[in-house]
Amino acid sequence: MFPVAIAVAIVQSPAAEPPVRVESLKDGYRVILSRPAAEKFRSLLDTVQDEKALAESLRGMAKDKREENPDSDTAATLEIVALVVGNQVPALKKALDEHTGPAGATIRVYGLKRENILKRPRPRLRRIAETVKGALPDDARATVEGVMEAARTTPLVWTVEPRK
Repeated sequence: MFPVAIAVAIVQSPAAEPPVRVESLKDGYRVILSRPAAEKFRSLLDTVQDEKALAESLRGMAKDKREENPDSDTAATLEIVALVVGNQVPALKKALDEHTGPAGATIRVYGLKRENILKRPRPRLRRIAETVKGALPDDARATVEGVMEAARTTPLVWTVEPRK
């Protein structure tokens, strides 16, 4: 969830290898970062100064949403993001520091997959994605498929591996 959102936000520059690739796995997905992209991602994570304060702020927002609507999916999502930010960002920073290799890093995210994005079938979204994928080159099509797979995955555990 969080690695993909931040990694996809990294601006891709023309190169022999794309700086960021997202690939689907049977039980999750992997984000492959080139060395410059891994360093940029690491510096982006360094801008988060106080993970605990940010997590508390997100929990407060979730509480407000829950008071407005006790069945709010937004409140539940904010709680999960708060948990990830408070607990996972420091570990991800450390893992990137320790495991970024000469060619970059690979972040493997394992989790539970669901059939639909956003909890219900989205036939128009699926048709648009299929149309766009059909017009793309093979490497870009694989990235789109990986991003769609990441959107359907609820992360449970992740690892960072060096690329040599």
